[in-house]
Amino acid sequence: MDFEDTFAFTIKVQKAYGSRSCFEPYSGTVLMLIRSHLAFVAVVLMLFYHLFGEVCYLVKVTTNKQFETETGMVEESAGIIARSGFTLFGLIKVLVLAYDRNLLADILGKLRTNWMKQVQLNRSCRDFYERSFGSVVKITTYAAITNVAMVSLFNIVPILEMTIETIQTGNCTRILPYTIWYPFDAISGWWFYLVYIFEVVSASFVAVANSGFNSMFCLLAVHLSTQIRLLGRSLERIIRTEADAYKMPRPNLADVVRCHEELLEYKKAIGTIFGGTTFLVFAGASIVICLQGIIMTTSSGTDAIKFFLFFVSILLEIFFLCYYGDEIMQSSNEIGSAVYRSLWYEVEHGGDARFRKSLIPIIVRSQKPVVLMAWLFWPITINTFGMANFKNILVIFFAFKCDL
Repeated sequence: MDFEDTFAFTIKVQKAYGSRSCFEPYSGTVLMLIRSHLAFVAVVLMLFYHLFGEVCYLVKVTTNKQFETETGMVEESAGIIARSGFTLFGLIKVLVLAYDRNLLADILGKLRTNWMKQVQLNRSCRDFYERSFGSVVKITTYAAITNVAMVSLFNIVPILEMTIETIQTGNCTRILPYTIWYPFDAISGWWFYLVYIFEVVSASFVAVANSGFNSMFCLLAVHLSTQIRLLGRSLERIIRTEADAYKMPRPNLADVVRCHEELLEYKKAIGTIFGGTTFLVFAGASIVICLQGIIMTTSSGTDAIKFFLFFVSILLEIFFLCYYGDEIMQSSNEIGSAVYRSLWYEVEHGGDARFRKSLIPIIVRSQKPVVLMAWLFWPITINTFGMANFKNILVIFFAFKCDL
């Protein structure tokens, strides 16, 4: 496995919505960039109108007196808010990765350089990388495919409803997958088929955009946590002889410290790219999950199925972000233990007391784990996922008990 192989599927996902490889920084004038990314601009405009149309329809539902007398207005509004939130997440993620493309390409270039140095140094590093990435590449790939498949099923449900109605009654009431405002009658004539295709395509791009962002974050988190673990292995050999268990030359303490500082800079850059967006996702997803749970408790049939798919999709998205963010924290916690396992107490290997004392600041620094933050509010860890969704489940439970 090469470094580029770990991002192969993510690059394909980005190209699916018109973006170029994440390894390619921007170059040229703004006009040249627009011309070379026309497909990407078209996708962004499509997602923008999808979101704009949902918001306009929500305003129509909540302000029109005709809707106030109809049953199910609360459920309809909740459904629109949940769907528009999912669309908003996808649009923001696409724009963030596009805006920070040069910074992202710089991080990937430096991580690739470290990968090549470590792999060329010893075969055990290559084996360590392959063990670390063998599962995460498959998991992120399957998660992205599952996300797109769930949205695709959501798009197919209206076709099934119309087909069943036609078989049972001989008549067909036209239904669109999403409630979006259009400046024309989207149900009549050939407009219906064109609008249906537009909604299916734009919703698919939303799912692809979410998957591309999530896969990129998870892979960068695993790359960072893997290199932190390799740093721990270097610290573990800092006093041992060259005939150690890893069959690798003993590293220099100054080089290890510089490597640690570089990894902290990578963590800071990753936080710059993904921190603000993950904050919005965590904050917005809590609202969306609660709304979807309330809808599932009050709906039946195909509506319950559709929103259950949305519910699972967003829940999995947050879980993978938190799980792989937690990997960084866990790997950084192992640094202090690695120093302790370095046979620092062996006088013949450890040198003088001054050298051994220089290991103390490393142990002290390891007591403060490296944690990616969703802005400055939430650590991206598995504990955050558990606490946030525990509160969401309580909200859904009380809504069900109160028959809201």
